[in-house]
Amino acid sequence: MVEKFGEKAYMERLQGRLTNIIVDDTHLTIKANDQFGYEIALDRIDNPVKILQWVIHLTEKTWMTTELLNQFVQAACNKAGVDPHSLPA
Repeated sequence: MVEKFGEKAYMERLQGRLTNIIVDDTHLTIKANDQFGYEIALDRIDNPVKILQWVIHLTEKTWMTTELLNQFVQAACNKAGVDPHSLPA
């Protein structure tokens, strides 16, 4: 079944996704649900190798989803100045 919703509902859902990752001056915080935020210091995700290490670590979390992991990678790469599409295969 395909979920259908109007523009307002779509924008609300999109905004909700954007607030799952919060980046400030010192940390990236993953909000898996309303109960807690998982903080990672920015100096621990400042290059592609460190980001990959965190991806491996985060996949072990029971609350992690594919969508949330994708958001983490995009935000971490953005903050580190890494283009995830230009990394060597």
